[in-house]
Amino acid sequence: EWADGVMAGRLAALYRRLLAAPQAAPPVRAARIVSTR
Repeated sequence: EWADGVMAGRLAALYRRLLAAPQAAPPVRAARIVSTR
């Protein structure tokens, strides 16, 4: 059970970080992801 809690906490932290600083993501990375699709 504690493992599920740790995973949920990590996902929540990552999601919060992405929402808190969307401008921190480099545009080059986004362009690369789009080009690879």
